[in-house]
Amino acid sequence: MNQNLKDIVVKVLQVTLGFWVIKVLATTLGETGGLELSRYTANLGITV
Repeated sequence: MNQNLKDIVVKVLQVTLGFWVIKVLATTLGETGGLELSRYTANLGITV
């Protein structure tokens, strides 16, 4: 029973870590992609 609980806790930690890694990468790439798209297609962005 104790080993089963340990396996569950490890799996939850792995899923949580994976979620945050994917969330940070998706947010960063989304912001960067949106900025580059607006900069090159509509001449908008930080420089304006």
